[in-house]
Amino acid sequence: MTRRIKNINAKKGDFILTSGYPLAYEVFKELKCYWGHCGMVMDDEGRTIRHCNFHIEKVNILWHEILGLKIFPKKLDPESLSSGLPGFITQTIDEAFFSKKPDFFIENGFILRPKPEKEEEYRPFLHKIADKMANLDGYYRLNSFMEINQMDDSNQRVKNRGTICTGAIYIAHKLCGKELNLVEASADKVRQASENLLKYLWSFYEEKLGILGVSILKITNLGKKMANQIINTYLADRSSDTTDWWRNNIKSTLNLAPDHFLPKGISNPEGNSVGAQDEESSYYGEIVPIEITVMEKK
Repeated sequence: MTRRIKNINAKKGDFILTSGYPLAYEVFKELKCYWGHCGMVMDDEGRTIRHCNFHIEKVNILWHEILGLKIFPKKLDPESLSSGLPGFITQTIDEAFFSKKPDFFIENGFILRPKPEKEEEYRPFLHKIADKMANLDGYYRLNSFMEINQMDDSNQRVKNRGTICTGAIYIAHKLCGKELNLVEASADKVRQASENLLKYLWSFYEEKLGILGVSILKITNLGKKMANQIINTYLADRSSDTTDWWRNNIKSTLNLAPDHFLPKGISNPEGNSVGAQDEESSYYGEIVPIEITVMEKK
């Protein structure tokens, strides 16, 4: 029996920059960033990617109940909001790019890798970092947008420990002795990112529930409460808080968007040169568009 195996033009330790992930993009776009998600290639054949991700539809809902019957939603489950799923996950190229709900997209997707003249020197270090990434495990932590260091060198999942997509790569590098440069987001940028997130959540409700469903959410105030929960979790891990506490508690942060992994001077597809890395902080030196090939293997 012949199998068709998909590969990308990347090696172990390179990583993928992809658009099409709206929740994170609503935060990152205030920093003139383009990509919303990223992951690391786990083998030199370019067949698997490991990344840390969050599927908001996997967050459980708590319900008002009468005699054990679910009557009306109460709020989002704080635990599954604070420690999001799937968290760290390794996928084949087929799963990552071509599933019913893909996490990666070919269009405007790029591979970040060393410059050709540095390939032989840097690849062993990138293999080491990829091996570390393979051993890390944890949940997706919305609050890691504000505090990136929320993981230990562990392959055990522990509640309230984990990171985001960029944090996974940052931590794998740091544990291997290579600390990527972080970028400051001012309080004003964080405030606007929070407002962007609020608008996105209402459009998400409408897509999933329709106009009638959104109307019910507005009348009952449930939509506002759930949106507040998500933003409070993002800003301060207050995953039980359904109030608009966040509006008066905005602060600056040091963090990384996928675009910040670019070397200084390299622009993203929108022409913004927001890369933060140099030879001291990173082994990566160039980006190339993603190419996918198919091999037949018995």
